[in-house]
Amino acid sequence: MKNKREELLSVVEDGDIQSFVKYIQTCNAERVDLVEILSGCSKQQLDKLWEGVQQTCTVTMLNIETEGNDNNLDQEIKILEALQCVVNLASAAIQQDGPHISPCLKSTAVLLMGLLLPMPETASKLKNDICVMCEKWCQRKLPGKDDLVTNALIYLLQRSLNLQTRKEIKRLWLLSDALSLFNMSDTSSDMLRDLLCQCVISTPFLKHSEGCRFLGCVMSLDQNLTDCLHKIIKSHMPISNRNVMERYGEIYFRAWQTSTGPVLVKLESAIQNFMDHAIHAKKSLAPGLRCLLGYFHKQRKSSGVDGMLLRLYGPLLWRSLKVTNHNVRENAARLLLDSFPLQDQELCNEELDQLLQKQFDIFQTLLQDTCPSIRSVTVQKLSKILSTYCEFIPVETIKSLITKMMQDLVWDASSADVRASVIMSMMNLLNNQMFIPMLKPILPQLCNHIHDSSEKVRVAMVELLLKVKGIRAIKYWDIVPLEHILARLEIDSHPVIRRIMKLLQSTFIPLDKPKSVQLDRCVALIESSRGAARQFFHHASAQMTVDDTVTYIISIIACILRCTKAEKSKQEGGENVRQEVEENVQGQSGAAVENEEDEGAEDEEEEEEEDEEEEDILTIHNTEVMAGLLEAVVILWSAINNDLNKRVNHNIKQDLQTKVSCGIVEMMKFFDVSYVPYNSVPTISRSCLSKLKKMSKDSVTEDYSYYLDALCKWDKVVNILDLVDEWLTEGLQQEDSTSPTAKVGKTTRKSVGFVVPHQPLPLLGIDFVTYMLRSPICRPILLSHEKELAQLQTKLKTSMPCMEQNLVSEVFDSDPVPEELLTACFGLYCKLVGILHQPMTRTDAVSIFENLFSWADIHLLPCLGQQEDNLANMTCKKRTLLNMTDTFLMPSPDLQDTQSLDMTRKRTLRQGGEHCVRLATSVLELILAAGGDFLLIGVGDTRFAALLADFCVQCLQTDKSLLTLPSVMTCLCSITSHILLQGTPAHCDSIAAYLGKVFVAIATALLKERSRASKSLPKVRNHLMEIFSLVYGSPVMNDDTLREIMATVIGALFGELVHASQEFNLEETSGDLTQLPPLSGWLCDAVCKKNYIAKHFLAELTKCLESGAADDLHSLHGTIHMLGSIAKSKPKIPGIKDCWIAVQKLSDGIQSNQQTDDEDVREIDVMKSLTSKLQECQQTLGLAS
Repeated sequence: MKNKREELLSVVEDGDIQSFVKYIQTCNAERVDLVEILSGCSKQQLDKLWEGVQQTCTVTMLNIETEGNDNNLDQEIKILEALQCVVNLASAAIQQDGPHISPCLKSTAVLLMGLLLPMPETASKLKNDICVMCEKWCQRKLPGKDDLVTNALIYLLQRSLNLQTRKEIKRLWLLSDALSLFNMSDTSSDMLRDLLCQCVISTPFLKHSEGCRFLGCVMSLDQNLTDCLHKIIKSHMPISNRNVMERYGEIYFRAWQTSTGPVLVKLESAIQNFMDHAIHAKKSLAPGLRCLLGYFHKQRKSSGVDGMLLRLYGPLLWRSLKVTNHNVRENAARLLLDSFPLQDQELCNEELDQLLQKQFDIFQTLLQDTCPSIRSVTVQKLSKILSTYCEFIPVETIKSLITKMMQDLVWDASSADVRASVIMSMMNLLNNQMFIPMLKPILPQLCNHIHDSSEKVRVAMVELLLKVKGIRAIKYWDIVPLEHILARLEIDSHPVIRRIMKLLQSTFIPLDKPKSVQLDRCVALIESSRGAARQFFHHASAQMTVDDTVTYIISIIACILRCTKAEKSKQEGGENVRQEVEENVQGQSGAAVENEEDEGAEDEEEEEEEDEEEEDILTIHNTEVMAGLLEAVVILWSAINNDLNKRVNHNIKQDLQTKVSCGIVEMMKFFDVSYVPYNSVPTISRSCLSKLKKMSKDSVTEDYSYYLDALCKWDKVVNILDLVDEWLTEGLQQEDSTSPTAKVGKTTRKSVGFVVPHQPLPLLGIDFVTYMLRSPICRPILLSHEKELAQLQTKLKTSMPCMEQNLVSEVFDSDPVPEELLTACFGLYCKLVGILHQPMTRTDAVSIFENLFSWADIHLLPCLGQQEDNLANMTCKKRTLLNMTDTFLMPSPDLQDTQSLDMTRKRTLRQGGEHCVRLATSVLELILAAGGDFLLIGVGDTRFAALLADFCVQCLQTDKSLLTLPSVMTCLCSITSHILLQGTPAHCDSIAAYLGKVFVAIATALLKERSRASKSLPKVRNHLMEIFSLVYGSPVMNDDTLREIMATVIGALFGELVHASQEFNLEETSGDLTQLPPLSGWLCDAVCKKNYIAKHFLAELTKCLESGAADDLHSLHGTIHMLGSIAKSKPKIPGIKDCWIAVQKLSDGIQSNQQTDDEDVREIDVMKSLTSKLQECQQTLGLAS
């Protein structure tokens, strides 16, 4: 360390700036502590040291002045490095314990401080280090600190406004004492004043406590500045939220606490200005101003706050409470109630009493105000005042105010808000234990408000009962009888019911009580009100766990079984029969009796006695209670049915089913529903059907599922299908049709009835059929009506001519059929084709879809071809991709002859617009989805798979924007899976053929409309990977077919990569394969996902390279670009090193050949890029050079 110290003194003495910089940088690199070096120097050495450093700093500054107009970047860097080293040394000097501050050190620091603001933004680190040095100098209160803080404060203000971080604001707060050094009235402080004005409306300053403290200090600096900042804050208030307004209140309060003299007068004037605005402001601005003033109200314990509030509010509040404008009176009333008590501790007791009495008199006046909102606000806030300050408010005043509220305002017919406020005020008073004896006898007066016409009042009443429930001295049923509460539970709205359930849940289902007590409460609830019991059990499960609900259901069923057991024993008159039933129930259902035995002998004896008492009262002849118990079981079970179907509750569900199964059998012997006459079923069914007809178009599954389930159980499927057929007939017919549309395949039945007009909802009818096909209840019943479903299928098929007309015409004589309806009809038609499929009949799905393919070829595909018209004015450069892909992707003649199906038809030219493309795309997606599903369920054969594959290729060849690509790839996955399941190599050979055509179609689309087509490729990345996984994971695929598929992939890759190289679009390689050109990235990402697929790919690529297929510069450049990306993504993938070696050999040959040829500049760049990427790939793979 001594050598370092001597070296430092020597370097500074020599005066060589570069040596000084090198020394400091070496110390930083070696982590040498400069503080320790300087601490070993004597004062004389330090004086001499800083004399030399000052000279170095001065020379550096002279260089800045002489070369200020020179754009020599290197010189500027050297100057900044020198200054950085000086700053580091100065910072180390002041960090010592009891540092020696020589005059030269102080002068150097002043020089650096002078450079803080003029320095360019590129030297941000240097500027921050200078500022940190100045901060430490000031914090340690070293000599000359006042000379160093001015620029540092301005710099920190700028930095805080730019970065807006708490760290910078905290640094600024620590330097807030330096604000007193500035003369804010002088023009030299204009910059600082502007920055402070920006800070006062900066969100980070208002968000953090340090920022508020700093701004509070700023507000107390100068009266002119205070006035300026006050105006800025006022202009910012209309767009400030309440949190910001509260922060402003904190700022004003802190400034008021620390200010004196003229500044204090100015601040109090500003605060009184806010008070005046809060009284006269509109309803949108008044709450924010009250938040600002509320901070002062909360700080009334601080010295002088009470007197200040009384002094400032006095000239404004008393007169504002008597004006005609009710908005002003309301604002003034809110401020008075919030600021209560307005008093001054310096006043004598008599004056204080008079002041308080004046406020109590005003409260009485406000309770009688003609404006309902003022009465409501007064009641709410007055109750909080009485609860908080009850100890020094006279008892007579409290009784007078409460009497006014309970006798007059609670019956205020003009305003529900006033009535609700009175009830809520009782809750506030109950927070104070001293009011409970006073309120206990008068709270029952509120009983009838549980039936108030206003929901707000009823909600407040139930909230009051919930509050009382937690107080032992008062019982909530003494305030409102239980019968009234149950009456509201049966008919009230959801907000009220939710709170009543919270009130009654533990009363009627006490989970901490024995089961006998729970059943007694359940029976009591049913006897009190069946309707309320239904609502109660409907909402009860929300407050219980699934396990508790199941246990409760089992206990109810056990109670019903005990009643049936007693009745059966009574009928047969034998004890043996009773024991047999009891053993049957216990052995098969495992009911709650077994659990009760485990609880101990004493509990069992007590519950048996209670059960005997219950059986004396409860019998199966009490039909109301029995029906209520069964309803409770059904409602509770339905409420938790979705939860029971979850995997975590599987054991609970099985336990419930096991225990209830035998009990249901026993109960059906006594509870029979056959009393419902058969003749009443049509009436009920017509009622359900009528409700279906009256449904709105926005109805969801929950609205109609119950009616559909019921009608299907009553075998009224035909009625539903008739309704759907009627809606579809009206929805699909044209308005200009002159002949009425008859129901297809329907036979008329003689009946007499009323024709009720209703709006046809064909989309809702399709939803009905879709739900029935999915519902496990409705599906088997619906499928048993094959004739009606076939007729519905015929009706749905009529959507195809409507689609043809929509696709052909641009101008319609009448309103066209909506596209949404057409696609929905066609989608359901495709589903019914598969459901009603019967081979070698008229409903053969394969034959129907062959016709659909022909129809789509004629009417739909031309619409997709119209997308090319939008590109008519666009020009494209010629690409070599198609030539390459034609070479590699063209299927063999044998495969073409055996698999291609003649689907070419004479296509009609469409004159549609964007809606035609959208409609055609939607219908094609439905056809492709249905075709793929047919293969998965075994409907189609190999011939159908080939036909479907050919149709997929046609879609892509026509669709230049690749809108149908996701559907096509999903369908191809199904086709590939189906072909591989056949297990014959002849069929497997067709996979390479249609994959090649797909790649050509995609490449063509990218050529013509690259921006739109490339967006579809990421959506189908998983589809392509699934196809490759199926193919290369199948044992039936032979090696020749696998190589042919990979040759197809490589051909597509070569075509696009060669074109990209010729266009000089291949830049640096990336580890993300999706950064390759669109088609190449899509293919490479798919084949490299799994190593066994990548192994085939790289092996075939190596063979292709060794055979000389890529012997030109651009082919090699594209290959090594792709190979480098794969290497960065997966460097350990098998076969990649052999592939690199093959590329290296071809590259060496091309380099030797091109040395003798004339090369243009662009080809030289490609060659350099090729060489660079070869070396980069070599390094990535870890190959020896």
